[in-house]
Amino acid sequence: DVFLVSAMLLILTILLLAMEPKLYPLKTKMLPKTKIDLCNSYVYFLNKALKKNIFFKCSLLKLANTRWIIANNFFQNIILTYESFFYIGVMLSIILLNSQNRMLQIQLLFLLNILVIGNQTFEIREEMYPYLSFGLERNQFTLLRSSPNGLNKVFNSKLMTYRLFLIIPLLILIIINIVVSLYIMIPVIFAIFLFITFSMSVYVFPMIQMYMIPLATKLDYTNDTEIGSAKDEKIVLEKFQTVPRYFFNIVPLVLTFIFPIVGERYSLIIFFGELVYFSLATIIFVFFSKKIIRKGIFVVHAIRYH
Repeated sequence: DVFLVSAMLLILTILLLAMEPKLYPLKTKMLPKTKIDLCNSYVYFLNKALKKNIFFKCSLLKLANTRWIIANNFFQNIILTYESFFYIGVMLSIILLNSQNRMLQIQLLFLLNILVIGNQTFEIREEMYPYLSFGLERNQFTLLRSSPNGLNKVFNSKLMTYRLFLIIPLLILIIINIVVSLYIMIPVIFAIFLFITFSMSVYVFPMIQMYMIPLATKLDYTNDTEIGSAKDEKIVLEKFQTVPRYFFNIVPLVLTFIFPIVGERYSLIIFFGELVYFSLATIIFVFFSKKIIRKGIFVVHAIRYH
């Protein structure tokens, strides 16, 4: 089984390396009309996903016109990062090698989902921060202020785009979850709980990376390529996304080491306690993060940019 997983990953790597890259200029007004371009095709796909949201469509148009934001490491952003591939390989190997401990296998699958989604959202924010901040909208602030909840709608459209960039990684994780669940024959009740925590992770992890952006955003840039380059801006974002990730990532990781040394009965208690903890942590974080987002948008709204 381990050999089969390793062989599949090796074949996938060979196929990716065999693909011939095509080079395109990063900034040009004719960019949205290029024919065969994975980067533009993906933005076009996202544009078709929600046709009625005007702020979302304008946000995507801005993203297409400034492709330098997503061109670097684009494949990692929309598929899986190297670190996520590593998590998948290690976790699947451990799951297959611990066939006698069902609760440990379920816990590892739960941990795999959290680690991959957490890592993927972090890398997307790192690479796409100039787009996720309000820096690109600084020249339209007068117009946005005149619209009811204009800045709030812009922020929500960016958060929506953020989650849409997770489509392919999430599909890969869903397939892995289904295959592993069928292979190790997870009881239905545990599969339901895994699905619930998976959904909560998809909702909360993008917010972990986004909730401080309105407060951290700076607008005193002379060029779009400078957006996100301020040192204090980076420090704020790094520190305040790290704290909630400790609660969502480190606690399940530490609990995983307990499963091999306790009996099945205690493993069951720990697992359901962990689910309650994860749910409460999600509710509490979402509550406070929304308050911080509203405060941040109020601060950005008060900035006078000329």
